[in-house]
Amino acid sequence: MLGLFAIEQVLVLFCWLDHDFAVLPGPLIVLILAFIVYRTAVVQAGTWGSVVQITFDTHRNDLKKLLGVRDFSGEEDERNVWDQVSRLLLWNNKVDDAFVEPHSPPSPLVTAPANVKVDVHTSILNIAQPQQVILQQLNGNVTGVSRAYADIHYVLLISNTSNTEATNANNAGDTGNVYLFISDPRVARIEKMPTPQDKEQHCVEIVRTNEPGKVDALLWCISGLKGNGSTALSYKLPMYFFKATLKTPGLQMTENLEAEAGKFKHTFVLKNDGPQDILDAIIEVFDNRQPVPAGFQGYWVGSEDPEQIRIIDPKMLPGELYCYRWKIPQVTNKQHVTLRYEM
Repeated sequence: MLGLFAIEQVLVLFCWLDHDFAVLPGPLIVLILAFIVYRTAVVQAGTWGSVVQITFDTHRNDLKKLLGVRDFSGEEDERNVWDQVSRLLLWNNKVDDAFVEPHSPPSPLVTAPANVKVDVHTSILNIAQPQQVILQQLNGNVTGVSRAYADIHYVLLISNTSNTEATNANNAGDTGNVYLFISDPRVARIEKMPTPQDKEQHCVEIVRTNEPGKVDALLWCISGLKGNGSTALSYKLPMYFFKATLKTPGLQMTENLEAEAGKFKHTFVLKNDGPQDILDAIIEVFDNRQPVPAGFQGYWVGSEDPEQIRIIDPKMLPGELYCYRWKIPQVTNKQHVTLRYEM
């Protein structure tokens, strides 16, 4: 801008007012100052652009997840995708394939007879303070505990779409006992059968797969569903839960949980009250809040030598993402061992 003013002044002085060269230094000084200001601005703009570029390069993976940008096949593909995203944000240009295809959230899978309609409604209930539940006891000793971190609440509206009224399963239109097979990819394991509200009309069994990557299911039996009739079924299942089972007899186990800054610190104490040492004490843990991270470790100390801390690596079970084992080499008689780790 200063340069334009300087050029304008020169044109006015020489072409219009017909001055001589004695007035030339003034516009030249303004022109030189304009050039200096321009170069300084260019340097500052370049510096700011470099800072923005470094920030973007450092956090572009986080930005990619937030914007829902798809994965890249290579460096050239990444440049093309980011160019499309920039044009979309700046000028609202059309984008071809820069973003991940939208997908539906996991939902329950229901198998029912042809003349039975089932509407399923679910909601997730987070548990702020997971309570310990005793799962197993052997001679009065606790050998298994669990904690639920989130439940899924299910409400099933079940209706018979047949128009014929009937009173038993031998007549047309009466469904008699209706069997519903229900699984949910969000619920990997079902440790305890849910309690139906109406025990006379509803009963349930757990169908276990016992296969890696497969989920357990529920087989509900609904009785008394007449033609054009309907009923409702409500129950809860743990979505995220923790379960620890002591696989070695002759020990007592206590478990404690501390929650801090989004992490859960687990402490196990194995006590040997017997007359002999116990070798290879095993605790099997199932925790489906997240897959076990790489490099995951814990440590244990014995009461006979509390100053010596021993690092321990969990052993993953074949085909499992959430199930692993801790093995303590030895628990001395009349002593105890403390195992600690955090997730």
